[in-house]
Amino acid sequence: MRAHGAVEVAKTVIEVADVAWMALEKTHHHQHEHEHQEQNTATPDEELESLRSENWRLKNLLGQNLKLLQNLSESPSLSHDCPPDLYARLVATVDSEHFLARLESLQQALVNGISYEFPFKEATDADMRSAEILIKVDGEEPSWRVWVIDEMVPSNVEE
Repeated sequence: MRAHGAVEVAKTVIEVADVAWMALEKTHHHQHEHEHQEQNTATPDEELESLRSENWRLKNLLGQNLKLLQNLSESPSLSHDCPPDLYARLVATVDSEHFLARLESLQQALVNGISYEFPFKEATDADMRSAEILIKVDGEEPSWRVWVIDEMVPSNVEE
């Protein structure tokens, strides 16, 4: 049963990241509209109502995910699923120079209008340096897939 908690946490984290990404895209799209000032078929009131509706939907989704994460964090089985040093490792990663530099480069790319599609595009030199695990399928090209070996899977995982 412990695997269900980990799956729910992963699903919730992905949903929260998706909400953040959608908000970032909306902001980026909104900035480009003002820069180009293309003729829009929607009236300003309709556009404002659409943004409010989307904002309400995203807030609602974040609220649901927050409740789920709070419930999961109170679950006694969660502490058995996570390594004891998980928090320290996450803080160390977020505080690292590499992580902060990567965030700044992503922000600068968005400001410059460069869409960032890693890992769904061809790898650049920066991608090769930033990816921690690249599986060499053949002698030349790495795969972005992470290979899971039997030793990495807990013995009581439900399938």
